[in-house]
Amino acid sequence: MPRTKEYNREQVLQKAMNVFWEKGYEGTSIQDLVDATGLNRFGIYEAFKNKECLFLEVLNKYEEERTAKILAPLTEGPGGLSSIKAFFAQLIEGAMHQSVPGCLMINTAIDLPSRNKSAKTKVKKIINRIEDAIYKSLSKARRCGEIKRKSNIKALTQYLLDVFLGMNVMMRVETDRKRLETIVRVALRNLEQYH
Repeated sequence: MPRTKEYNREQVLQKAMNVFWEKGYEGTSIQDLVDATGLNRFGIYEAFKNKECLFLEVLNKYEEERTAKILAPLTEGPGGLSSIKAFFAQLIEGAMHQSVPGCLMINTAIDLPSRNKSAKTKVKKIINRIEDAIYKSLSKARRCGEIKRKSNIKALTQYLLDVFLGMNVMMRVETDRKRLETIVRVALRNLEQYH
């Protein structure tokens, strides 16, 4: 049996991520992955077992690399409302420069059949990380007096998470900066009633 062609696993995963991001899991064929990665079918099956295993590895890579960047304004910033504003500003700025619309994680949540429990678990884990980071920033906002002490932080967190998720869905079809900025402005204005 001939040896498998040498390949760079990280590069293959990045190329596969781009295909899954653009076409979705169901819309991506093995031939699409062959064309994008440069591996032949045998090489893909030998290296990753099957399309689902490759996709799950892509989601792991996404979580390791991209989720930290998405969360950076919340986890590395000062916290409070300024971090939340920076979080949404980064989302809008990213939408202006992405070649593939939306977010791989959100696209996966929408496109992937519910029968794929592994991918569903991975997406839920990423969403939970985002929710936790929003919660911590809102908690600091409450401690600093940016919002009322009696504010329901859990409800506000869910509200902002839903705004984030909804914007990602909308960005699949429209990335008008003014419209996105209006959504964020209204969402943040709604927090003012809690001040």
